[in-house]
Amino acid sequence: QAVKEKYKVCDEILTKLLQWISDVEDKLAHQDVVREDIEELRNQINTMKQIKEDIEGHSRPVSSVLDQIRQVVITGSDVLSSDEVASLEKNGRSLKNRYERAADRTERLLRRLAGARDEFTKFKNEITSFSSWLDKSRRILEEKERSLSDLNRLSSSTDTTRDFISDVIAHQADLRFITMAAQKFVDESREYLQVLNDFRTSLPQRLPHKEPTASQDSPVRNEVTIVTAQYKDLLARATSLSDRLSGVGGRQRDYHDSLEKAKEWLKEVEPRVHRVISEPIAAEPKLVEDQLSTAKALNNEFLVNARLIDNAKSNLDSLLRSLDGQLTPNEANFLEEPVRMLEDKYKQLSNALAEKCQELDTALVQSQGVQDALDSLVAWLNNVESQFKNMQRPASLNKDRLEEQQQELRMLQSDLDSHRPSVEAITASAQDLLVNSSNARVAKRIESKLKDVQSRYEKLMDKSLRRGEFLEEVAQALHDFSRETAQFDNWYSHMIEILESRELMKLDVSEYEIKMAQLVDKREDQRGNFEDLIRNGKNLVGKKDITDAAPIRDKIKAVETQWRELNNLLDEKQRLSKSRAEQLSAYEKLRDQVLDWLTRTENKVIRLQPVAVDLEKLKIQMEELKPIQKEYRDYGNTIDKVNDLGIVYDSLLKERGESPPRRRGSASPTKRTGITSP
Repeated sequence: QAVKEKYKVCDEILTKLLQWISDVEDKLAHQDVVREDIEELRNQINTMKQIKEDIEGHSRPVSSVLDQIRQVVITGSDVLSSDEVASLEKNGRSLKNRYERAADRTERLLRRLAGARDEFTKFKNEITSFSSWLDKSRRILEEKERSLSDLNRLSSSTDTTRDFISDVIAHQADLRFITMAAQKFVDESREYLQVLNDFRTSLPQRLPHKEPTASQDSPVRNEVTIVTAQYKDLLARATSLSDRLSGVGGRQRDYHDSLEKAKEWLKEVEPRVHRVISEPIAAEPKLVEDQLSTAKALNNEFLVNARLIDNAKSNLDSLLRSLDGQLTPNEANFLEEPVRMLEDKYKQLSNALAEKCQELDTALVQSQGVQDALDSLVAWLNNVESQFKNMQRPASLNKDRLEEQQQELRMLQSDLDSHRPSVEAITASAQDLLVNSSNARVAKRIESKLKDVQSRYEKLMDKSLRRGEFLEEVAQALHDFSRETAQFDNWYSHMIEILESRELMKLDVSEYEIKMAQLVDKREDQRGNFEDLIRNGKNLVGKKDITDAAPIRDKIKAVETQWRELNNLLDEKQRLSKSRAEQLSAYEKLRDQVLDWLTRTENKVIRLQPVAVDLEKLKIQMEELKPIQKEYRDYGNTIDKVNDLGIVYDSLLKERGESPPRRRGSASPTKRTGITSP
């Protein structure tokens, strides 16, 4: 009777404890994923601590009832039925296993939660500090960008600006630390969830897996994404500021140097011009000829040094472009005014000098007799025609040589323009002589020579103008081609830099596909410009009467090669993207199957009875174990396959498409020591 009473008490306590452990399991199974809010995370930890304390508080009752079960089984085997004993033993084992498993999982979950809290705290501290630095740096950057237009302070602020840019670059390490802290938090959360899901699937009701927080719904990931984007924007602007600082500084020096050179030359030449234009025209033809020679030499010097004014204007344009959007109208005008005054002064002196040359030319003709004047014009025409003939070389596609050709032609054109009043004056004088001449033979000879001079002059003028138009057309086409190739080279370098960057390979499959689609769109947007560039280049080298075309042809071939290489690289990256997606899909599908098989097999093993001491029961247990052993061995190939798929996917992530290398020490479990039969 006492044994019966003990059995009844023991069974009641066991039933209560089994109900209690069921409640504990239910609480554990329904824990949420790691929260990404510090207060909610602390609440999770407190809840888990309460569960742990509850489990630890039941340690003695559980041990006590297990001891009672052993005593009842030993002392009551003759009194109790075999079913009652078996039921008591089974429930006792169940309580023991479930209690130990709940205690272990609670400890592991609590440890993961504590780790997640520590990493989350580090992450929040780091990102708060980094965000504060970002805000401060953005304000400094905006101030630096605005101050870039203050050319007077540019040199003094260069060092502080470079220090600021260095500081921005140095903070990449802080961003990496933030990313690592976030990743550690995510890893702890993932480990926590894995323990939780393993526990849920090990319960008799086999609860489904809890899904992790989606990337787009994760505050931590979103914060990292936002702060990374903000930092990249800051870094890009700081890099641009550095480039512009170097560019503006250099362009400012070029602007001032070219302005000073032009001013110095004008300052030196202006008194000479005034002397020439203020000197009265001499009465003697020989003296007039000397005056004309001096004026023409000075006029040629003006034509040659027009490049000083052009350089000042070009450097001004470059400086203004580098400061685009940063200058007020007054500041821009402050830079433009000196160049404008310089150009006005140059034009004023140049025009005065040209007028003086025309006056002297006309005076020389008038001071000579009609026949002498005609003979002088014929000699001049012979000389100019010879010069023009020597200039009739093919237009060079070398920028410097082409500028020399244009300069030579401008000097000749200036000479032609200055002689027009002389031609007109001699024509009028000859017409008067023909009307009043008493010598028909002399009149006829003068008329013939006059017509020859007029015809040759007009033809030469026409040829010179057409030659000038041709050289200008070639120069413009060459300038456009050079500008387009520079733009293409910059675009190409940027595309290659993106395609070969490590950041691209770090993107996940979906982000990688989106990025590749964006790059393909950029390629298509550039296609029209590329085709225009090639067409313009071929039109340039296809022009008649040009030389030095080899570098242009080489550049066209180089651009075509770059375009092909870019297309090949894009195609290769797209194939890689597709392979990555396919490989990841295959890997994840098989991995899920393996995890499901592992869970089912673990549950089978957990449900196995303890090793019996009875020989017959032991034989039955060995027979029950054989199918599990066989299934375990047979599944080895699947484990190898999922390993291979993972290695191939990993190699694709590193942009290595070769076959998976032999694994060192990664043999599947079935290749190691087999399960030892009991």
